[in-house]
Amino acid sequence: MNKHLAHTGIWIDRSKAVVVMIDSGKSFIIPIFSSIRLNRVNNGHSPGKGVDSTAADSQFFERILDYLPTDHKIIILGPDETKFDFREYLQKKRPELSSVQTKVAGHMATYDVVETVRNHFYSNNLV
Repeated sequence: MNKHLAHTGIWIDRSKAVVVMIDSGKSFIIPIFSSIRLNRVNNGHSPGKGVDSTAADSQFFERILDYLPTDHKIIILGPDETKFDFREYLQKKRPELSSVQTKVAGHMATYDVVETVRNHFYSNNLV
């Protein structure tokens, strides 16, 4: 995967992100779970209980950044405020990204995330 050529979309909420990169007709899908979700699953805690949500968000957002291209357009999808929080974080950490768009999207299956990203970047072309 050439991180400089990929078109990238991210579906995100507080517990999970799905990073989708499309390059030369191939889709790469990377699920990333937040420590809030991992804490709930592993310890039976409710989301945010016993977890510093600001620190957890920063760690979660950093893990997402590890997969993002360095100089391309990105669309961020999601059902809640997390997409806006991540966009703000991204603009501080990666100001070189020229275009970051957000779009409201409810909970989606992975296939739907891939199709939404594909349609966003290739609305006139088949990939």
